[in-house]
Amino acid sequence: MGLLRIIIWALIFYIVYKTVRAVMKIISESKRSANLFQSKKTKQSKLKIDKEDIIDAHFEEIDSSKEETKEKT
Repeated sequence: MGLLRIIIWALIFYIVYKTVRAVMKIISESKRSANLFQSKKTKQSKLKIDKEDIIDAHFEEIDSSKEETKEKT
């Protein structure tokens, strides 16, 4: 009976230990992700882009009928 009691207590202790460890891991990951989110947010605000450095792009529409005639020849 004594050995069975020790095995049961060891099993209970193991389950509690694993549960506490999993909870602590979840808490630390949520804190880490919050810190990463804030650090990314601050990095974006530190970027200084001048309006002079921005280049406007001009696009031309491609006529599909012209494409088809080029492929046929």
